[in-house]
Amino acid sequence: MVWFAQAIKALHKSRGFDIVLKKVKQTDRPDFPFYEAVSLLLTADIFQQSGHRVQFEPEIAEFTKKPDLMVTDLISGKDTVVEVTELTMTKDEITSSLMHQAIVQVVHSSEAWPACHFKCHTIVDGQDLEDLLLQVRKAVTEVTRRSTFVALEVNGVLSLGAAPRADDEVLRSWSRDNGILGMSGAPVKIDEYPRIRRKIRDKSNQFPFDLPNVLVIHADHLLVEEASLKEAIGEIGPYLAKHPHILGVLIYSRTAFATSEPPAPVAQGLNWIIGRNEPYPNWVFVANPASNSSKAEALSKRLRETILLACTRLHRTGEVPV
Repeated sequence: MVWFAQAIKALHKSRGFDIVLKKVKQTDRPDFPFYEAVSLLLTADIFQQSGHRVQFEPEIAEFTKKPDLMVTDLISGKDTVVEVTELTMTKDEITSSLMHQAIVQVVHSSEAWPACHFKCHTIVDGQDLEDLLLQVRKAVTEVTRRSTFVALEVNGVLSLGAAPRADDEVLRSWSRDNGILGMSGAPVKIDEYPRIRRKIRDKSNQFPFDLPNVLVIHADHLLVEEASLKEAIGEIGPYLAKHPHILGVLIYSRTAFATSEPPAPVAQGLNWIIGRNEPYPNWVFVANPASNSSKAEALSKRLRETILLACTRLHRTGEVPV
């Protein structure tokens, strides 16, 4: 990963970098400190690019908890405390993801590598998933044997169509008629916003009250369409007002938008969204309406410019962070 190597090179002289480097090297730990370290490096890299000096796990006078980062604006000299956390996947989200990956693997394991669209309607695992994969394998084999389009319908579980890549017009027509776009996993009904509010509440107690603070949440599988980003601002903003010492929350998702164009900002003022088409990352900054607006505005402006540049670089090079 080019980005990963560049981030380590750019940050290796930062105070406390040896702490995060130890986590990067611990790839065999069951609590995944490696992935925590990657999230921390990504966040530190963004702040450094936006004109901040970065310090990992700094000591703050009269404050026992060491925050993840202290970032110092190189122009104003002002410090901001940053905590980084992840919104981990639920059991259903993991099961749905594994089911999706298993179907994709079966389709791509064929030497013919057929074009394929499918939609999972419900989650299955265990023996039910094994039986389903057997049917998918038979359908893919049939496409290869007959060199023609094949549709598989497993009632209430899966709709799948496959065709030779050189002759996929029937597949595209079938997909349009059935409202299927690409390869879609089973939907998971879960309200993520109570989890985000709990993260804000818990982290709020870990922030010093005499310094500006920013909470960064890496929340893959949350920001999957423009509507969900608008919802995020509406759900998180009012709750943040209960914690005025937090300037805002920066949410990052490696999940791509379902829309064909990058979305426009969804609100005036400090709330903004940056997104790109697959496979580029999405960001949303939700400013705290009760915090110091001038500090939040200055910080969000610097971050926005940096992330826009990062997305432009991604678009040009094809390099995708983690």
